[in-house]
Amino acid sequence: MPLNPPQTRRAYRMTLGYPPDPAPSPPPARSTAPSGGLRSVASRVVVGVCVGVGGTAALLAVCYAVVLVAGERRRRRALSRRSLFGRTLAPGASPSTTLVVTVRCLLACIAVC
Repeated sequence: MPLNPPQTRRAYRMTLGYPPDPAPSPPPARSTAPSGGLRSVASRVVVGVCVGVGGTAALLAVCYAVVLVAGERRRRRALSRRSLFGRTLAPGASPSTTLVVTVRCLLACIAVC
């Protein structure tokens, strides 16, 4: 008469010296507290609100940092008198602005005339 799989496994383990299989544990007792319901909905709402507020705060912080960096770069570019692409800007018209004419420029002007 052939053995069924659990009996075969038990016989094989006995020949190898393994301890017998432990008895299955009983299922856990049911709690009397309500599962799910209002408690889980409230906790989901709280978690959703916290994630939404935290995400919004993080996004605003990143936007604020971008605005600060852009403003600082604009301020530095204005102080260095450079254009967006790095070219030097000519000074504006003011009493402190002078006109410097070099010899090469003067000779070029005379040659054109």
